[in-house]
Amino acid sequence: MELFNLSKQYNFYKEYHKNKINVLIHVFCIPIIMWTISVFLTHFSTNIFYNPTFYLTNIYSAYYLILDKELGKIMTMVFYFSWITSYHFYWYISNSIYYATILHILSWIAQFGGHFYFEGNRPALTDSLLQAFLVAPIFVLIDIKHLFKNH
Repeated sequence: MELFNLSKQYNFYKEYHKNKINVLIHVFCIPIIMWTISVFLTHFSTNIFYNPTFYLTNIYSAYYLILDKELGKIMTMVFYFSWITSYHFYWYISNSIYYATILHILSWIAQFGGHFYFEGNRPALTDSLLQAFLVAPIFVLIDIKHLFKNH
């Protein structure tokens, strides 16, 4: 799989995500998983700018802008929103790690369930962990774009 070929990567992803219900599950769950990871990573620093979430936000944003300028701009806004809200959630909500953990686990269960019950296949992450964590978020945006285009 070519790391900078969005079309090729998306076609690989679509082989595992043909059922509309499973796609909707992913549209909701992948952003939740990314956001909860941001909450978990915020634990490692009290400074909003010097924490792993801030660095990952910038790395993901740069990568997505290279993949596709227009989608990259939208994803940059999404990731910056996620970074800021996860930071504030972690520091200002009691039991934030507990709530983030519950959301995180439920999102993974929903996605695996979607593949099992609606797709009848295994998740793409079993064949490409890199794709699951690096480009799956932008695939959600592409799926949302297709959902609106078809209606």
